[in-house]
Amino acid sequence: MSIHAGHRQRLKERFLKESLDNFEEHQVLELLLFYAIPQRNVNPLAHQVLERFGAVSAPVAEAMAVGARNALEADVAVSVTGLAGPGGDDFGNEVGTVFIGFSHSDITFSREFHFTGDRESVRMQTVKAALQLLLDQLNQEVFK
Repeated sequence: MSIHAGHRQRLKERFLKESLDNFEEHQVLELLLFYAIPQRNVNPLAHQVLERFGAVSAPVAEAMAVGARNALEADVAVSVTGLAGPGGDDFGNEVGTVFIGFSHSDITFSREFHFTGDRESVRMQTVKAALQLLLDQLNQEVFK
């Protein structure tokens, strides 16, 4: 039996027990990709996306939104990935860089934002922007 047998289930159970607090970046993305790409080993894909784009990127925000929508069996989902501080990342993203992803069965996209202020301020601006993005999309014709 492969060491990967039951990996999805173990990761899901760990998430339900511990939340995401002790997960590595690739494990968070892998968990969401499980739902976006069912019945496929997504671990290598999670590593490739993070190595190529970093955790704070449009592709990661979009994959997270699709994964969340599928995992929750929801009509729409919004995701957030960003840097609230204290420092930037290895991909040139500075503190305040945030990508917000949106997914609906007909469309998936992300938007890039650059917020200023301390950690709490960046977080609050991110929440407001995510909610505004969701409201804007809900007001589009596709949802009427």
